[in-house]
Amino acid sequence: MADSAHILIADDDDSLRLSLRNALECNGYVCDDVPSAWDAGERLAKTSYDLLIADFKMPGNADLQLVRRVQEHNADLPVIIMTGHPTFQSAVDAVQLPVAAYLVKPVSIDELMPLVDELTQRHQIWRIVQAACLRIGAQGAELQDVESALRDAQTQGVRAPKEAAVDVLFRIISNSLSDLLAITESLVQSNRSEMPEAIPNDPRIDVLAASVREAVATLQKTKRAFKSDVLGQLREKLELYLSEVERRS
Repeated sequence: MADSAHILIADDDDSLRLSLRNALECNGYVCDDVPSAWDAGERLAKTSYDLLIADFKMPGNADLQLVRRVQEHNADLPVIIMTGHPTFQSAVDAVQLPVAAYLVKPVSIDELMPLVDELTQRHQIWRIVQAACLRIGAQGAELQDVESALRDAQTQGVRAPKEAAVDVLFRIISNSLSDLLAITESLVQSNRSEMPEAIPNDPRIDVLAASVREAVATLQKTKRAFKSDVLGQLREKLELYLSEVERRS
C-alpha cells in the first residue's frame, strides 16, 4: 500500500500555515510546517517530501532562495508558491524557476486540493519508478553474472547455478509486483482525482491477473516435483497480488 504523501508547508503567517496544515491532514496527507525558508531548508535536507508549499515573502526567502535551493538539491520536488502581495515581477520570478503553481492568498482549499492531489501522486509515482530503475539496473548485473555462470557450466562441465537464476528472477518479479501495487494504490487512494477511475477498468489488469493465476496454478502443480523455498515464496507473493486485485475490483 502506498504511503500517504508527505508535504512541507513554509510560511511565516502562523494562522494561515496551521489552518492549511489542518486542511491537508484532514484530507489524508502527512504534513510538516515551518515559519521560515531557513527552517524549510533544514527539513528538506533531512526528510523526503512529495510537495513543498511555500510563501513568496518570508524570512530567508529573498529572491526565492528556498526555491533555488530546492532546484539545486531536490530538483524533482514540486513546489507551490503562495503570495499575499502579487506583483508582475513576483509572477515573472516564479515562472522563471521550476514552480508548479503560483497562487494568490487567500488560497481556496477547493482550488488547492486537486492541484495537491495531482502533484503529490505524480511525485510518488516518480519516486517508485526511480527506485525501480536503480534496482533493475543492479538486478540486471546479477542476471549477467548468472548468465556467465550458466555458460561456464555448459562449456566447462561445472554445476549450473539454477537456484541463483530462480532467486534473481523471483526478486525481480516480486519487486515489480510491489511497485505495481504501490503505483496503483497511489492512483486510487484519492476519490477527488479523475485518474483513479481509469485504473480499476484498465483491461491490462485483467490480463495480468489471468497470467498470474496461471503462474500460481503451475507453481502449485510442481511444488512436489521441485521443492524450493524460493518458488514457494513466489507463489505466496503472486497469491497476495491476486487478492489485492480482487479486493479493488
